[in-house]
Amino acid sequence: MAEALSKGRFGKHNDIFELTKSGTYHPLIARFAEAFGMMAVKIEAREFQLGKIIEELRQSEAELRIAREDLSRENTTLKKNLLLEPAGNKTDAAERLGMSREVLRKKLKRMGIS
Repeated sequence: MAEALSKGRFGKHNDIFELTKSGTYHPLIARFAEAFGMMAVKIEAREFQLGKIIEELRQSEAELRIAREDLSRENTTLKKNLLLEPAGNKTDAAERLGMSREVLRKKLKRMGIS
């Protein structure tokens, strides 16, 4: 039982609880078996709960990845609209941003905006 627990196998609680039957085994063995069995049950419950938390975290991670991608697309669109106003004039946009037209062109190219 101890070896199985150390390897993460929690399925044989009945074997250990069999040793807790009153009058069948020495009282010390029965108390030890009960404590050991309860420890195994608690570990198994904790493992189950942690598995659920891990699954929730994976789901949240997937949702965050989608949200990040959406935000990135929206951010690029917003930058494009803001930088190229009025009427797509890059020279005016560069002046408003305090940079040369060439620097703005390179930045837009890195962002995938032509």
